[in-house]
Amino acid sequence: CPRTAGLRKLVQPKIVVTDNSINRMFALIHGPKYPAKIIVTSTLEEASIAKQRIIDGESFSVVAATISIDQSATQGGFINPISLADPLWPSAVREIIGSMTIGECSAPILIKDRWMIVTITGSPAPASVNLSEVRQEMRTLSKLAMEQFEMERLSEILMSRFSTTILDPHIQRAMHAK
Repeated sequence: CPRTAGLRKLVQPKIVVTDNSINRMFALIHGPKYPAKIIVTSTLEEASIAKQRIIDGESFSVVAATISIDQSATQGGFINPISLADPLWPSAVREIIGSMTIGECSAPILIKDRWMIVTITGSPAPASVNLSEVRQEMRTLSKLAMEQFEMERLSEILMSRFSTTILDPHIQRAMHAK
């Protein structure tokens, strides 16, 4: 796509792949991932009630299925394993998971306007490869991730500065049909 190629060329000077970024990419893809369950509630009170039910002996999965507002509730709170390097998970969750033992239930964690309780359900699977075996691949993936981030950022900046005029009436109708 010409737009992508142009944006990629514009962001190239900002892209610097370091050992740290390679290590982060390796940790994200090949590092340990913790099997976990979560409960998400709207209020601290609901989260505290959920935690107390678990302390009183009720199954985490049953509590998740009855209280949680997360889509994982239908699976008893089971989620995909969490990598401590995954930026999609808030740092508060990643920090707690890294210090928990199997079966331990976290205190309620404030995530934006929701409250989350996490439990670790098993040992993290160790990396199946060494960094030295996949270093070049991790360098490439790290570079692509940085380029994607910078291209999205630049695209947002450009879109906020300039307005577009749609000349084709069919496209204009389609854009306003939503």
